[in-house]
Amino acid sequence: MHQLLAVRQARRPAPHFRAAFLSLFLLALAWSLPAAAQVTIQPTTIPNPVQGSAYNQQMTASGGTAPYTYTVSSGGLPPGLFYNTAGLIYGTPTTQGTYTFTFGAYDGTAAFGSRSYTVTVQPPAVAGPTATIVVADTALAASETSTVTITFSTAVTGFATGDLTVANGVVSGLASSDGGTTWTATLTPTAGINDPSNVIVLDNAGVTNAGGTPGTGTTTSNNYAIDTQRPTATVVVADTALAAGETSTVTFTFSEAVTGFSTQT
Repeated sequence: MHQLLAVRQARRPAPHFRAAFLSLFLLALAWSLPAAAQVTIQPTTIPNPVQGSAYNQQMTASGGTAPYTYTVSSGGLPPGLFYNTAGLIYGTPTTQGTYTFTFGAYDGTAAFGSRSYTVTVQPPAVAGPTATIVVADTALAASETSTVTITFSTAVTGFATGDLTVANGVVSGLASSDGGTTWTATLTPTAGINDPSNVIVLDNAGVTNAGGTPGTGTTTSNNYAIDTQRPTATVVVADTALAAGETSTVTFTFSEAVTGFSTQT
């Protein structure tokens, strides 16, 4: 009887063999189980919002089992921004500053993934200066000039005659008497021109406001006509051999209709 008990005890595995067997069993079981879902949030970064401007950013999840339900799991969105469970961040931010939050999603099996974001709400863009241009005399003849007034929405710097494109003429004497908001210049039309359609065009990008923001686009003046072609004339005496008591018709033909012509001219 003692010999049989001794044989049975000898056949029982030692404790360290049992522990090794259990470890191998658990490892094999882990390999046979499906891997846990890895829910990933995209994009990796999102644009900075601008204060007072509408913002829309769609977030997406992948790697898990649809459908996904989105949430802000820590931190908070900037004031004025919201999110829905479909992953859309939307709204109009109201307060400048830097904000950090974690945006995540649960998949259909309750697996969760998230990503941390930091955004800075930027100040609203400052609009550049705009302008109006008025040519006082809209019908310029030879030897005439006109005052041109350029009025900006705010005081500007950097304004020069090179910022103006002048049709059939030149501007000179550009100056401001109120610190850069209202400017005047003199328009002198080109000689020998007869053109009913002319404008002055300002390149707004050539001027900046006090904050250094340039204008954009162009500004066009009202139309002005130019007629600086001086009239010419031909004179024909009908009778080229006049005797005593004879007269002759004299015909004056001008290149265009004229005024102020008389025998005293």
